[in-house]
Amino acid sequence: MEKLPNKIRIIAKSAFAGNTGFSKKQIVGFFCRYSDDIPEYPWDPDLEYRAQYLEGCLHYLPPDVQRHALLELCDYDGDMAYGEPSTRDVSELRRWLNEIVASPLAVVAPFVDRPFVQKQWQKALSEVDSDPEGAISTARALVETVCKHLLEERGIEFKDDGDLAALFKATVAILNLAPSTKASNCLKQMMGGAFSVMNGLAGLRNEFGDAHGKAKGYVGPEPRHARFAVNSAGGLAMFMLETHEERPNRPDEAVAPVLLAGVLYPASQEVPR
Repeated sequence: MEKLPNKIRIIAKSAFAGNTGFSKKQIVGFFCRYSDDIPEYPWDPDLEYRAQYLEGCLHYLPPDVQRHALLELCDYDGDMAYGEPSTRDVSELRRWLNEIVASPLAVVAPFVDRPFVQKQWQKALSEVDSDPEGAISTARALVETVCKHLLEERGIEFKDDGDLAALFKATVAILNLAPSTKASNCLKQMMGGAFSVMNGLAGLRNEFGDAHGKAKGYVGPEPRHARFAVNSAGGLAMFMLETHEERPNRPDEAVAPVLLAGVLYPASQEVPR
């Protein structure tokens, strides 16, 4: 299912499933009115944060219904277990929702999950023999999309300037994927190699990919080069997404702001349960 822009979802979760807003049961009770597909409360016990419930409910709704439900949520005047959100948060959420009235689907982001990664991975592989350059561009775009998605999901601002290496480094940092002193030498070598693969992929796309003009005497990549690039990108994209799912933000992840690879990391805020 497609989703509304991340900015809208972040504001909604902060206002109605953060320090203020609904309990888990209230979240399900509110959104189940919009779809019979939303499971009854309680859900999986591994979903310990209320924001995960709100995100999960939106997942069952098409974008236009998501928008309608959130607009009605802005006008909700019933009981909220954690208290009413601030007028400022509600006004900001309503403003963002109203801005997409004219073309709600034009700004909808893809739902980035494991099936999405698998689908894009297979799409790139299907292009390897017939269009090696296109396959490389697709693989690069997959990693870039996953990195942006994970940074947005964790509330991290980034420069959208096409610098894949910077996006990857920022994602590795926020997921805590950098080899630690406790990691085995093999794991350290694997993660160190991941950085080399990403730098190589970015360079390979710049040299071979179809997003750039071709110089005289240009010789394109062979299918075997493209296949290696695609499988490397697909494996890393899936690894980052799985790590993100298995390592949600925790209340004790309080860190000072730091600028890394052109990305400003704000101090982590407590994630209410």
